[in-house]
Amino acid sequence: MKLTSYLLPVLVLVVSIMGYLIARDQSTTLTMLVGARSGLGAGSGGMELLNRDLNTESIAVAKTRSTALKDNETTVLEFEKARGEMEDVKKTAEETAAEVEKLRGNIEVAEKDRGVLTEEKEKIQNLLRAVPGLEDSDLDSAVEDLGKKVQEGASEYASLLEDREKHAARREELKKEVADRETELESKNEINERFMQAYRRNGEDFAISAVDPQWHFIVFRAPADSGIFPGDSDTLIVQRNGVAITTLRVVSVNSGQVVAEYDEQKLPSGVVPEVGDRVFRKAVQGS
Repeated sequence: MKLTSYLLPVLVLVVSIMGYLIARDQSTTLTMLVGARSGLGAGSGGMELLNRDLNTESIAVAKTRSTALKDNETTVLEFEKARGEMEDVKKTAEETAAEVEKLRGNIEVAEKDRGVLTEEKEKIQNLLRAVPGLEDSDLDSAVEDLGKKVQEGASEYASLLEDREKHAARREELKKEVADRETELESKNEINERFMQAYRRNGEDFAISAVDPQWHFIVFRAPADSGIFPGDSDTLIVQRNGVAITTLRVVSVNSGQVVAEYDEQKLPSGVVPEVGDRVFRKAVQGS
């Protein structure tokens, strides 16, 4: 706070006292004039003159007194304002002092913590020096080296994670390839199994037990696992004495009894199937 801020209230107080003293001196002067002139002659002219003088002086004194009172009021207001400002300054100073005291306490705590950390650092330094090969090592340098190693380890770990993700993606690709290969193999195995079943039946033959020349039907018996199904065509051949005479189309299979029809247009001239003729399977490819 500047020096003028403290001098202002003092100046206001001095001005107020001076105004009061001036007003009091003027009142005293007026009283003396009235007392002095009261001893004049009692003539009417003298009294009128005295009254006029007194009135004139009284008005002047009243004006002077009024002005002094106004100045005094202004001075009092300024004094009150200055006192309020001084109170604000005082409050601010007290708050600042409290903050300073708080900061001083924080500084003391920080100094204590600093001392504790210094002691801990010295202990760690002593432990480090006790390690063979690190007798002359400095703690700060060791911490710096350790930090570098941690960064290197983090970089290596990130690289390993990236490789792991790549391997995981490749593993999923390989799993899909294996699954596709397994599906393909199962399909090929199924086809191969059907082929082998048909291949194993190449030597099977069945004797015709009945013939219907009118409707071009023949009847023969076959085991339940023969693999003959309704709708099969061009897979069964009728032979006589080792010579093929026609092919058959299976119409129905019921309890091992097979009903098939033949095409009369494909028969050799004058030849029709007869009871005792043999039904053979057409040999599958690779037989």
